[in-house]
Amino acid sequence: MLPVGTNVRPAYELEHLYSLAVGTGAMMKRLLLALLFPFALLGQITPQSNWLNVKNYGAKATLGIDDTPAITAAIAAALARPQYRGETVVYFPSAGYYDIRTPLVLPQSNKRITLYFDSPLYIEATVTIHSGYTLRGTESSNGAFNPSGGTQLNVGHNVNPAIHIQATGLTLENIGVGYVHDQSDGIVIDGSSSSIKLKNVGVQTDSSNKKGIPLKIIGGFGYDIDGGGYVSSGAPAIQFNDDTKNCVSTGMVHIHNIFLGGNAIQLHNHCGATNSIAIDGALYENSAHPFLTAIVDGGSPIMGVELRNVHMADSWTNPMPPLVDVHAQGTPGIKNMTIMNSSTDGPALTTGDPIWGLEVWSSRDWGPGIIAQKDHFIYHGPSGIKDTMPRL
Repeated sequence: MLPVGTNVRPAYELEHLYSLAVGTGAMMKRLLLALLFPFALLGQITPQSNWLNVKNYGAKATLGIDDTPAITAAIAAALARPQYRGETVVYFPSAGYYDIRTPLVLPQSNKRITLYFDSPLYIEATVTIHSGYTLRGTESSNGAFNPSGGTQLNVGHNVNPAIHIQATGLTLENIGVGYVHDQSDGIVIDGSSSSIKLKNVGVQTDSSNKKGIPLKIIGGFGYDIDGGGYVSSGAPAIQFNDDTKNCVSTGMVHIHNIFLGGNAIQLHNHCGATNSIAIDGALYENSAHPFLTAIVDGGSPIMGVELRNVHMADSWTNPMPPLVDVHAQGTPGIKNMTIMNSSTDGPALTTGDPIWGLEVWSSRDWGPGIIAQKDHFIYHGPSGIKDTMPRL
């Protein structure tokens, strides 16, 4: 709305005056436009004036040359700038590999800062990320089930973890992390983290890394994992809450359309609590372990788990694994669980210790002659579903 008393010129007069301005020199034209249209130039900013190029701060993108100081300087400059239209972008232009040879820390920010990777990184020291950031790579052409994600963050040896997150409000998008070597973890999220989004993120360990976990979440609430893939070589591909030193709680986790390989998901309560885990859409290939392993050797039962459209394929162990396996020192291990439109190659949907409050819709195992499919089955009690469903 124009200020009261503004003299608004008729449209035909403005059109005539604009034609006069166009016919003059550049400086005179700008002056005339400013006089004729006093609001036209307000907010006019040079394109990409909110983008900072790491090469302008000394980044070389050459293997063997440490780019951590240059990246740190670019982020410090971004933190010092006034916020512009929601975010400031620290840009990694297409070049070689930006080499992180010494630890890189993204400090706490009360602004929204995006690191945009148009070129891969080589991580030789842990990247620690605090609140206020988005890390975005170029989009992957291979779709959501591509475990390598988008822009590659290649990991060197003796880096544990590759990425360490302690943040509230953070997004990682179109990023592939791997291979993770030695016995190292890929992405570790801990502390009082919350509101974390991983979209089309892939993490993969190498074949000799039998203990490293691609995605390890220790505590916090509000995780949204959408697309991407997590592939391990022995340990769980995704693990929640496994902390022997601190009694932590993890909850409100939503997982959509992911690929898992080598191993799948583990929920482990030592002394804390895990609740509200919803998984909708997962393909688990070469499944030598259950899709979901729940271990409760302390703390509270796992409360509220939902599996929808979860499928296990190409199992190669004998016996083939179940969809869910529960190990609990007390009873129950899980309270309130729903399984819908899901399947396993194994002879049972669930094995191990009791699940209390189990609801199954249109799910089945593929072991011949063991458990029949039920369109709608509800069971409440201490016995496993494998003992109560009708047999063929």
